[in-house]
Amino acid sequence: MHWHLITDRDPGGCADLGDRGLHYGDGLFETMLQSGQHILYWNGHYRRLSRDAARLGIACPPEGALLDALQPSLDEGGQRIIKLILTRGSDGRGPYWPQRQTACIYLLHSEYIPYKHEVTAVFSKHSLPENPPLAGIKHLNRLDYVLASRELAGREDCEQLILLDGAGRVIETLVHNLFLVCDGRVSTPSLQRCGVAGVMREQVIKSLERMDKAVRIDDCSRKDLLTADELFVCNSVQGIRALTRIDGREFPAGPLTQELQQLFNEH
Repeated sequence: MHWHLITDRDPGGCADLGDRGLHYGDGLFETMLQSGQHILYWNGHYRRLSRDAARLGIACPPEGALLDALQPSLDEGGQRIIKLILTRGSDGRGPYWPQRQTACIYLLHSEYIPYKHEVTAVFSKHSLPENPPLAGIKHLNRLDYVLASRELAGREDCEQLILLDGAGRVIETLVHNLFLVCDGRVSTPSLQRCGVAGVMREQVIKSLERMDKAVRIDDCSRKDLLTADELFVCNSVQGIRALTRIDGREFPAGPLTQELQQLFNEH
């Protein structure tokens, strides 16, 4: 297959103004944490990228080719955030399906700043629309999240928004998946209608299953969150963070959350 690589490490590299990712959000992205000479959870990131690219009909470069593209950064070592964007490229005109496509990969590097182990949030007034064909995919169409984020402008009493769909079902935060613990049972919201199926979410579910703690994936309401014994959020850059306040209501950083923090946050 043919594909183009554009990286911010190349002074002469620049985006193609005809890229379908720019015009239509026709692409995917992965936000990854480099630690030393490794990308944490690389297998999960590539698995999701290739799976979701197949769902969208975008040609995904082979894993080895992407690792070769990442190698200069990995050789440097250190800790940084790498954003990998995969688009359908610049083939075709308008929203019509192109007869051929040459995928494009963008690699962007940024500084990693450690995060606190706790986070506070409020419920967002902006509802996520239901879109089952795109549910779970980390695609480039993130305008609903951008619009919702305006609610945080100028606020110092919270860091995150909890996003719900139009029927009032809890989905996720702006940048995390969410888990709740009640009477020892662990749940996470269903992402069948909207939301992003995170790499860390998958890791947490597998780890809890190995601990003989089955995770219930189902619809969750505001009441479910507000009556939980403990809450935590996660993503592959920030790890596990205890959700300790929602709309002024306090929650403890519970024992399961702390156990998972010890397991995942050592990096």
